[in-house]
Amino acid sequence: MKREVLFSGLISLVLLLAVGFMGCLEDPTDEDTASVQITNFTSMVPGTKQLVDGTIETSLAIDNTGISVSITKGGVDVTANFVIEKTSFTAKDKIDLQDDYHLGITPNAGIASGTDYRLTITATAGSASGSDNVDFSITGTTPDLVVHDVTIGSWDNSTYGSSLEADTFGVYKVAVAATLCADVDVWYSNEAIKGLGPNVFYSPKQAGIAQHPPKNWTTQNETKMAVVSVNFDAITKQTQVDSIWAAVPAGDKAQLLRLNANDIVILETNQGNKRLIKFVSGDGSNTGVCQIKGKE
Repeated sequence: MKREVLFSGLISLVLLLAVGFMGCLEDPTDEDTASVQITNFTSMVPGTKQLVDGTIETSLAIDNTGISVSITKGGVDVTANFVIEKTSFTAKDKIDLQDDYHLGITPNAGIASGTDYRLTITATAGSASGSDNVDFSITGTTPDLVVHDVTIGSWDNSTYGSSLEADTFGVYKVAVAATLCADVDVWYSNEAIKGLGPNVFYSPKQAGIAQHPPKNWTTQNETKMAVVSVNFDAITKQTQVDSIWAAVPAGDKAQLLRLNANDIVILETNQGNKRLIKFVSGDGSNTGVCQIKGKE
């Protein structure tokens, strides 16, 4: 009887030790994990931003502080030759590089062309680190145009000016514009109440005729403009803008344009410069958003 009790006790002790030992083993499912996948990134053009597509998945929620981006050429770090734009986001365990991170990369205008560039993205979550890399090339010509995002207000907007000086991409409120009237190329106004459509570009001369404040200016430029059908993003050289202007028939160059969202306008400034303007949107009241492209 004593033997049976002793044997039963030994068995119980062994089982307890075994359970304790198994409990000390690390569950492999609890290990931190991180994976990165970059897709559709093969080539870039100097001076042109490109969004990076792909995903990051981690076992622990991470934010932008856990992600690093680097670029090499022939094994040498050249990240400094690129503008890397990214935004903060709420920590999560699955990140879309475009929608969440808004990862955009722009090669500097003077960067050398070549095929041996490599983009590497690394994500760190807890004790885990994952990365992916893709080889890409730099091709195409260096653009000599700059793009300015401009918010322009109707003449009675108290926040944004209505007078555009396209040579310098500047926008002036009414009082300032009166003193700089010789430089103003475009007067913007909301004309919904007059039945002309909510968004109208006037030359200062035409705005004065319409009884807007330029009627009292000492100089009223007679800016000529036209709406054209071109791919705004594909225009990278001033020579292209000049050619578009030259191709517009003289009779289509006007001093008043009624605009819809995403219309592309080309004009000649009082200094003879040609500018391409994308009228991105107007809110139907007092504000319009434009992108202006031209050589500085």
